[in-house]
Amino acid sequence: MYEQVAGLLGRSTTYSSDLESVGALLLGSAWGGVHAADTLPAPASTLTCRVVNTASTDDGTNGVHWLACAEEAGQRYFNDSLGAVGASQRRAIERRYPGAQWADMDAEQQPSQRDCGVRALVALIIARDCSVQCFMRL
Repeated sequence: MYEQVAGLLGRSTTYSSDLESVGALLLGSAWGGVHAADTLPAPASTLTCRVVNTASTDDGTNGVHWLACAEEAGQRYFNDSLGAVGASQRRAIERRYPGAQWADMDAEQQPSQRDCGVRALVALIIARDCSVQCFMRL
């Protein structure tokens, strides 16, 4: 699955426009779009898959790090491909969405790798195809 997504996006830095089009293609009706940290709507009641940047719209950057966000039954679940290493980058999201649950903190990505957008989409495909419980065990 990683190879399929990486074939569409590459293995380096990804941009919201690229993630938006590939996410819509791969996730279909479950796709909820790409968001900055401060633009997430209320959690969805049906399975909705979103990619969220740890940066807010007003922080002056073009983004920092992409996270996978699956929503179901009004609950929000996040997966960070950096695992525990990404704690400082996601701290603002944890404060902004205190009721959210976070996946296991095992890293799928090394800090030197720039493919967090690809990894976020892969995690969301797993949420759609397997379940949110599978997503939470990544």
